[in-house]
Amino acid sequence: RSVVVGCIFLIPVFIIQFFVAPELFNHLTFRGYPVIAHKGDLTATFLGLASFYFFLIPTRGLPLIMFRILSLISFGGMVALMGRAPLVGFAVAAVLLLIARRAQFILYQAAIGCLILVTVGLLQLARLNETGGFLERLTDRVESMADISGTGSYRSSIGDVAASNNQFRTVWWRTVFDETMQKGPWFGLGFGYDLTAGFLRAYFPTGGEDTASTRSPHSIWMTMLGRMGVIGLISFLIIVFFMFRDATRAARLVARGRQPAETLANWCAVITILGSASFGVVLEGPMGGILFWAFLGLASSRLQLYELAEETKAKEL
Repeated sequence: RSVVVGCIFLIPVFIIQFFVAPELFNHLTFRGYPVIAHKGDLTATFLGLASFYFFLIPTRGLPLIMFRILSLISFGGMVALMGRAPLVGFAVAAVLLLIARRAQFILYQAAIGCLILVTVGLLQLARLNETGGFLERLTDRVESMADISGTGSYRSSIGDVAASNNQFRTVWWRTVFDETMQKGPWFGLGFGYDLTAGFLRAYFPTGGEDTASTRSPHSIWMTMLGRMGVIGLISFLIIVFFMFRDATRAARLVARGRQPAETLANWCAVITILGSASFGVVLEGPMGGILFWAFLGLASSRLQLYELAEETKAKEL
């Protein structure tokens, strides 16, 4: 219930922050710090997992219609922010619903996505959209996902920025990998080591460092490698392996009707956050880390309770 309330609250906050009054929350402070501070890719990630939560809530009648609408609004908000990393996590989590034979979710999101594209396209043709270029920006964002070198040609400045971000990440990852392999391949460089120094020299050779965007390698996998080496990376990989194993097992149980569909909400949240964290700064801080491990605990405990009930039932028989 707390997650659902948070997801509901997220929607008006998102609309105010990005479309109505962007500076409003900067003035809503406590001891000089904003009470609500948004980060674009995190907001898109949370909207993505909110879309799953709203869709999987077990309701009927009018509440069902309301939550389905909120699910579509959340999905539309994620698309509007055009975050590539959250989109990856959302797509992988959506596969979980296909395994659970809940393709209705995919059909709903595809329908609203087509509606958004058609509506925006008509507005652009009619020259009623003052901002213009939404379709071009969205297309450039999607195309840039495959532009690993960051040297592609795009129709809008958004595409150029996205390609630059790709190059930013590849330089980051290559620098962390090389430095870790040279100085501490097995156990890493430690949590007190400055991973940014080598990257700044490689990416900003003439100075003018953007220290605000260099707090981590923008990938939880590279952070694990740099901080804890091959041993730490393998340990995290084992956790992720069991996570996906249990997630797909839960999906198959839902497909067979042995578990309710809402049990997948936490698994979808976990996968959405992990997908976003693979290409962004999400799990290195509390803003995404607390939610990720909390969702994973909730999802895993639900599956363990089911297994315990099955064992008890087998013993009784």
